[in-house]
Amino acid sequence: MTWAAGSIACRHQEANRSTFKPALIAFWSGRLQKLEAYTAWVETHYIFDRYFGRSHPVYRRAPNE
Repeated sequence: MTWAAGSIACRHQEANRSTFKPALIAFWSGRLQKLEAYTAWVETHYIFDRYFGRSHPVYRRAPNE
């Protein structure tokens, strides 16, 4: 597995995508939001649904995923 500062390697994303297909993704602590590549991937494959509380965005899986 290869990690670069601020991004997740493509092959790692592919492995996770084929293994896990969560219905919802919630950014809770803000740490994952700092990984720009991961946040971009979530925003591409998931639809913003609502905020949990005041500052925790929740995304739901897009219908075509």
